[in-house]
This record gives sequence, C-alpha cells and structure tokens, in this order.
Amino acid sequence: LDQSIRHELSRHIIPSTIEDKPMALNFFLKVKGSTAVATRQARYDGTMAYRGVSSLQNYSREEPQYDGQA
Repeated sequence: LDQSIRHELSRHIIPSTIEDKPMALNFFLKVKGSTAVATRQARYDGTMAYRGVSSLQNYSREEPQYDGQA
C-alpha cells in the first residue's frame, strides 16, 4: 500500500499503536472467555475489520459509498 495512503488511514487499518507493524485487515477475530464475551468480541472485531476495509474502498472519494452489507 502506498505509504501516504497507509499513513492517512493508519488509525483504521493498522491494528497497533506501533505504526511499522503490518496491516491486518483480515485478522480480526480472537475468541476467549464465555459465549457472551466471545459474541461481543466477534461483533467488535467484525466492526473494526469493516471500518478498515471501508476506509480503503472509499479512499480519495468525495462521498463514501457503502454496500449495505455491514
């Protein structure tokens, strides 16, 4: 990914505060704890993954476009 795009979208696509780590849009699920905790975590992780993918898909567009699949 171009460095300027990576920098501009870093808070959406880099899963760490250490910015030289790789992007990880497809690594968004870690399950632990009870079923309720795992369900909440899966929803949260899925939301973060969607936000990252959406940020990349809408990069440099004047108006964001959404597919209604979230």
